[in-house]
Amino acid sequence: MKKEKVFEMKLTKEEKKMLDGDEGPAKQKAMELIVRYGKVIGAEALFSITWADLFCGSHAYLDVLGAGGFDEVFSRMSLCATEPAPLERMATTCVCFSGVEPDCTEVPDQLLMSPPKKDRNLDFLSRFIDAGVVLSGNCIPSSTWLTDAAIPTRFRKPVRRS
Repeated sequence: MKKEKVFEMKLTKEEKKMLDGDEGPAKQKAMELIVRYGKVIGAEALFSITWADLFCGSHAYLDVLGAGGFDEVFSRMSLCATEPAPLERMATTCVCFSGVEPDCTEVPDQLLMSPPKKDRNLDFLSRFIDAGVVLSGNCIPSSTWLTDAAIPTRFRKPVRRS
């Protein structure tokens, strides 16, 4: 009888800490997904990501969950977790841009959203910004040279207008 090869991905100490939950539940759930995917494709190890373009805000496709606050929606849709795993902070080694917001934070009064949807969207965007995501309004890879000091204030925090 042929023995099945046991898969084990090589993880750094930092990656193991995240997988073990030492860095919080959101990072643990993210690592569980990454390692599970790595097993499917036969990855031997992870590699560094230094730039990521993210979907942030309250996109219409998130409505499939019905009601729910940021932690619940983020955990379910981004981490495949049934229990909330609050997003704390993006990795400082990776520049995270949101090039696909369901709004224009420059002209929020022209959004094609109901007032409650606008408020939810701004709440979601604020949580991503607090975690270190930059609202760029585009997905141009050449923007990766930007540092926090070089990012215009208007991209750092959405403005809530009545």
